Amino acid sequence: MKAGMDLTDFDSVQAFKNLQNKYNMKEVESERGFKFKGDDVTLVTGNHPITGEHRDNRMPEKAYASYIHIEGPRTEELFNDIASVSFTDGKRELGQSDFI
Repeated sequence: MKAGMDLTDFDSVQAFKNLQNKYNMKEVESERGFKFKGDDVTLVTGNHPITGEHRDNRMPEKAYASYIHIEGPRTEELFNDIASVSFTDGKRELGQSDFI
């Protein structure tokens, strides 16, 4: 399963770190954005939610993820958890991901 979110801000850096811990996500190399691989789920973001670094070398924005792509057996669970601790200025798509 896949899911995507458009222009997403977490409530805080700690909110993202809490999800990272819950899903045991570790940052791994990625050719497109920032990739966090965990237990049965992979998250790719356009902006690094902890450091604020953007894939397009824009001004850093901590707690901002920009575009989000989620994939794996726990997609729906992570999708709902992200939705509960973030604001998305655009679409949220469960079942597809057209953003990154």
